This record gives sequence, C-alpha cells and structure tokens, in this order.
Amino acid sequence: MASSLFTLKEGSHYMTKLPAESLSHEAVMDMLKEYKAIDNDSWKNGQVSGTVYSGEEELTKLLVKVYGEFAWSNPLHPDVFPGVRKMEAEIVAMCCDLFHGGPDSCGTVTSGGTESILMACKAYRDLAYEKGIKHPEIVAPISAHAAFDKAAAYFGMRLVHVPLDPHTMKVDVKAMQRAISKNTAMLVCSTPQFAHGIIDPVEEVSKLAMRHGVPLHMDACLGGFLIAFMDEAGFPLPPLDFRLPGVCSISADTHKYGYAPKGSSVLLFKERRLRHYQFFVAPDWQGGIYASPSIAGGVSARRRDCGLLGGTRDYRSEWLCGSNTRCGGNDAGNSERPAQHPRNLCFWGAVGFCNCSRLERL
Repeated sequence: MASSLFTLKEGSHYMTKLPAESLSHEAVMDMLKEYKAIDNDSWKNGQVSGTVYSGEEELTKLLVKVYGEFAWSNPLHPDVFPGVRKMEAEIVAMCCDLFHGGPDSCGTVTSGGTESILMACKAYRDLAYEKGIKHPEIVAPISAHAAFDKAAAYFGMRLVHVPLDPHTMKVDVKAMQRAISKNTAMLVCSTPQFAHGIIDPVEEVSKLAMRHGVPLHMDACLGGFLIAFMDEAGFPLPPLDFRLPGVCSISADTHKYGYAPKGSSVLLFKERRLRHYQFFVAPDWQGGIYASPSIAGGVSARRRDCGLLGGTRDYRSEWLCGSNTRCGGNDAGNSERPAQHPRNLCFWGAVGFCNCSRLERL
C-alpha cells in the first residue's frame, strides 16, 4: 500500500535543499505543473468517493480570486484585520441560523472536521473536570469518526465505543444508555457517519442526554450542509439540530457541501458558556496576551469565504432535487436575509490584544 501511495514518476526526484539561486516566476510555475502532473485526476470523472466535494469551474475561479485578496491576512491580529474577524462572525451566524440556534448560540471556524471534533471534546473534557470528573469518557458509536479516537488520545480521555444495531447500522440506544457512567463527559451521534452513510437516532439520544445531564455532540461534518436543506428540497427529516434539547454542539464542514476550499469547518455551541471551555488563553506571556479558540493560532482568511457565498438556499434545494428549478413553494431562500438573532463569536487573540465582540445584526 505504501508503495502505491508514494510513488514518483520515472525521472522525478524530491528536492532536499534550497536552490542555489532564486527561481523566476516562470520556473516556479513550471515546477507547480510538475507537482500537479503527479496527482490522480480520477476525482474529476466521479471515480472517487468523497475527497473533493465540488470542483465546479466557476466556483474554483471565485475561490482563486478570494485567495489572492487575503493572501497576507493574519487572523491572530483582528485589530489589523477586522474584516477577517467579520467574515468569521458572519459564517458562524449563518450556520447557527441554518441549525436553528437560539440567541445564545455561537461558534468558531476551524481548519476542518477533525479540529472541530477535537475542540468539542476538549471543551467537554474541561467541563467534566469542573464537575469533578477526574477521568472523562466519550461515549460514541463504533461508527463515529476516528477523530474522536484522536481526541481521546490527545486529551487523556477514554473512548467508550457503543455497538450498532446490526439491521439498521444506527447506534444501539439501549447499549449507549448502558455505557453511560459517572465519568461520562459527552455523548456522540453522527449525521451521517462515514462508513455507511447512516444517520444515528439523534432524537432518542438527545432524550438520553437530557435524562443523564450529559451534553450531546452531533457530528454533521459530512452531511451538515445537506441535512440543513432537506426540508426545503422536499425530503423532510426529523429535527437534526439545536431544536433537540440535548444537542449542545454541532460540527459541520464548510469545505464539503458548504463549498469552501480545504480545510474549513465550523464548531457550533448552543450556549456561550460551553464554548468558553474550548478557549486557550496565556495572559502572562512576555509578548502580551495570547488567546485563541482552537488549535490553530489563526485559520486562513482565504478559507473564510466559507463557500456559502457560492450557493444560496435556492441553489442547494435545486441541487438536492436534481433539477435546475425550485422544488416549489418556499420563499425562505433569500440569501440576503439578515440573521434574526445576534451571534457571539470572535475570540482571536493577538500579541498584546484580546477581544470578544458581539455581532448585533448582519
């Protein structure tokens, strides 16, 4: 397997030293063409499951322009780049609106689904510590994304895997109930999970979470920007968002069906107090106050266009219906409609600067 993944074409070699002389622009572009020639373009013909979720020519042109406009932006310094912070606030506000968050819902932009999951687990680990739980556990279906295994390894948590119903491939809710203990820090459901494309019974697990007083994280990294539009497309689903009282956080990848470039994701919380546990702040650093909400010091502004700019509600409903016309009857798809609730965001710390701002209205 290793040889099939890391083979170079005949005559190619790895560059291991800096060039003795600087390269011309033309030489750099020629080198990039060589790198691109190594790639497998089978995804363009629909021969790859996942991996690339759009690839549309017009969207690609737009993304390239966005990259150029913000090539040197640094989100760690919102005092210098307040427009970048505004972008993040608007992305999170739109996503909170899509997933029916209330006035206190909030979130952050991350570098991808793995980071969103890691940050959710970190937040619930610290919340568990505050409750006096010394050995926090993640109770998740065996079909949950491997990022939960990674989070457990990174943060010193124990992952308790729950079996699936062999007929439906959904998590066995009764087995999940048996897996809950005094050390349970969080429950997990997927919408859907990667292995089989099955949506877990989130509504039932939400009731379980409420009964035991344990937060439920809904991993919608794969399907988040599909399930949010299913009703409008004529394929109604049960509630799979913050309308369920037990769902306390949602991860959804904007770089999949949100049409953003790799890598971009959002982690949303039902309440601000929960997001507080994911933050890291070093107030006594000699360089000033260092604060960031996620693992990355700052997520590139070039990824913050979110791709939501590339597709309105109407576009997504049409895409889900498989036609170029509206599925009919719903005028809720105005992409210029302002968010109805203020959202909280923006905790990008900078050297000597730390600010939390409130986006009152978009």
